[in-house]
Amino acid sequence: MKFWAWSCLFLTSLAVAQVNIQWLKPPPSEIKNNIDIALKTYSGFADCESISPLELAQQRQSLGTLLLDSFHAFGYFDTQFITLERVSLTQCNDWSASVLIGERAKLVAINVETDSVLHDDPVIAKRYQALTQHVGKPFSQKLYTGFKDDIYSLAIARGYFDIAMGQSQIVVAQNNRDITLRYGFEFGDRYVIDALELPANTINQALLNNIIELELGEPYALERINEMRSALNRSGYFATVQIRPDLANRRDGKINLIASLTEKPKHQVEYGIGFSTDIGPRASVAWKRARLNDSGHSIRLSSKVSAPEQQISATYKVPLANPNREYINYQLGLERTDFNDREALSLSLGATRFFPVGHFHDRLNDWHASIFTRYTYSDFTQADVNANTKLWYLGGSLHYLQTDDMLFPSTGERHDLTLETAQNSLLSDFTVYRLTAQTKWLRPLSSDWTWLGIWRAGWMDTDDFARTPSEQRFYLGGDQSIRGFGYKDIAPRDASGALLGGEQSVSTQQELIYQINDSWGIAGFFDAAQISYNAQSLSASSVGLGAIWRSPLGPVRLYAARGSSTAESTWRLHILLGPVL
Repeated sequence: MKFWAWSCLFLTSLAVAQVNIQWLKPPPSEIKNNIDIALKTYSGFADCESISPLELAQQRQSLGTLLLDSFHAFGYFDTQFITLERVSLTQCNDWSASVLIGERAKLVAINVETDSVLHDDPVIAKRYQALTQHVGKPFSQKLYTGFKDDIYSLAIARGYFDIAMGQSQIVVAQNNRDITLRYGFEFGDRYVIDALELPANTINQALLNNIIELELGEPYALERINEMRSALNRSGYFATVQIRPDLANRRDGKINLIASLTEKPKHQVEYGIGFSTDIGPRASVAWKRARLNDSGHSIRLSSKVSAPEQQISATYKVPLANPNREYINYQLGLERTDFNDREALSLSLGATRFFPVGHFHDRLNDWHASIFTRYTYSDFTQADVNANTKLWYLGGSLHYLQTDDMLFPSTGERHDLTLETAQNSLLSDFTVYRLTAQTKWLRPLSSDWTWLGIWRAGWMDTDDFARTPSEQRFYLGGDQSIRGFGYKDIAPRDASGALLGGEQSVSTQQELIYQINDSWGIAGFFDAAQISYNAQSLSASSVGLGAIWRSPLGPVRLYAARGSSTAESTWRLHILLGPVL
């Protein structure tokens, strides 16, 4: 047993003997880093006391080959060793090296033996054009291997499943300074989608086709498969979604897709608790049936409770075509509000028709529009005025969202526009016109800095402002408009100082974000706004600093803001949970 233990110890030391290189003149950092990585898996002598001349020669040759390969990988084919010797007899794994590097080779030509796919397929042709941009520039081996690997991956992703890789090589001219790359590809035919195979028990085929918008016979593309998978996930019907090509049974340029779908439970209950510096603690509960019938109808009941606001709402969704983009929502809501000189009880009943602007595949980056009708009854007290009103609104909205990530975006933009009106000649107590607009822009300025710009505007014209429900008037203040002030605490006031609300408002939030690491960022911001009613006009602004944490639940933003207006100056802390777009 003791002999076995010592043998294991000897074998372990043999495996981990580390070789170190002492350079008389260090090579370029990229080469040295490459050598250091290679040496981590290279074993030196286990015993420095008994090394034969043959073993020494073999070690010098294998070590020299490793070092030269690292130089060649970056185009230094003219490299020659001046010395490569052990530092001392007792330090047999420490070597001293000096090299004559020479001039770095350049890529002078690319020869590709292939069919027309390399030039005709736009995605593959774009990758080839990117390679040709390196002609005349210094050569590195990762350029050669990267292109070969990328072309194979792109070919499979684009449906060229029968691609054959021919002979490829790096040709070094006799002068060791001119490089020609040679590739051979045979792409073959691009497969088309012949059928979508579904599990036996799933939603009806017609509804599924409306969601994925698959046209049989369209060319296979992994990007398109990902779009279909995303569309199925966003439909809300499924707990798990998988779509894969049936590679084993492809034939005659046709391939089937196999879908594995698991529907969500019939009854889904969601609970939530949170805290906002605007409204304090809050809680929510919601019940949902994702699919009531084969047509894809769904229903959702929800309740939200906080100190200033309590809401109960019901939504019934009826798909018309694609449930993600074309549907009708029927809504019923009851809301009670008590804060900022306002007490109100409101009931609303409405319907909204959603549809895309133009015809696009189902994706995140899209314009969407809606038209709606909504009947509201509101019994409220604002300042010293008590009123109850009945209004029947007709209106429309336009929405656009483009982002690279829904939860942690690095770039993107969002635009929202809504116009609505209630007419005293159409079952309303008086006439109201109302317009709201918002635009958000998120753009990277460098690898570490990001700019976020937000602009909001609201305009209203009414026959009777005093009887216009509080929720239709404009207020500013809070983390979603002007930081440094209380929630909806900026608005014109009456002679007693009670809030009235505004008829017009404009605001902007400008923020610079510096990303410290993958989890934390810091921000500096400036907010400004103006709100008016009749002859009264109120301006406000704020500046401050913030910290942003990428938590497992999403972005958490903490801001300390100094607010200043014509009426007051305040300090306030804001905490937000959720994405910026």
